[in-house]
Amino acid sequence: MRDCAFRALKMEGGVPRMAFPDRCMKCQHCLAVCPTGAVTFDGKRAADSVSVAGLSLPSFEAVENWLRTRRSMRHFAAEDVDRAALSRILSALGNVPTGCKVRALTFTCFPTRASMDGFRRDFISVLERHRDGTIRARRPARFLRPH
Repeated sequence: MRDCAFRALKMEGGVPRMAFPDRCMKCQHCLAVCPTGAVTFDGKRAADSVSVAGLSLPSFEAVENWLRTRRSMRHFAAEDVDRAALSRILSALGNVPTGCKVRALTFTCFPTRASMDGFRRDFISVLERHRDGTIRARRPARFLRPH
């Protein structure tokens, strides 16, 4: 309970409880540091987490090379990504490090090649119209608004 920087948790009957949800930043620090695994967070349990004990970590050089590598991929396969693989990737995004305690992240997924092509077409059209002065950027384009 002492580890919560926002003082959102409280012990009741020997069990941690979210006493002040409006204070919670959803950083999941409580889940990570609870020594007994008594904290669950949005359905995530400590027991379901991957343990770092015995985990083979990459060398400094491997991490440095990865960080220096251009990671932009522009040669996409013509077929859609397998739905099971896509689901697994999207599920893993819940563990993405943010470098801070705030975890309010939004990811946009285009599950099919056709949906990505449609987004690309609409996006380029808006950029071209903005460049040509036929539209002004007073409000976000359709694909930039929350869904």
